[in-house]
Amino acid sequence: MLEGSGDGLGAIGGNAGPDAFSTGGRVYRRLHRSPDRRGALHFAQQLVQNQGHVSDEEVAKVRQAGYGDAEIAEIVGHVALNVFTNYFNTVAQTEVDFPKTGKSVAPRS
Repeated sequence: MLEGSGDGLGAIGGNAGPDAFSTGGRVYRRLHRSPDRRGALHFAQQLVQNQGHVSDEEVAKVRQAGYGDAEIAEIVGHVALNVFTNYFNTVAQTEVDFPKTGKSVAPRS
């Protein structure tokens, strides 16, 4: 659980201020230059696979990788934004305008 309000949202709800929802891209920069990135990527993967329901143990693991409350909240925000964007584009049937990766997804009927 994140520190703060006791509801698991301390970094967001318990400490809400002008910078509560942004750490200035600290997570993004760390992912590209630091070996602890595996902790953040594993946490993000767990968020997606478990539809946001991560255990206290998973939060502890990402903390042990060196991420604090604000950075964990930023990871959750990035994952949520990407999931939302994917859902939106699926519903809107957005045409992909970049090269295909070779993976195929069954078309909607």
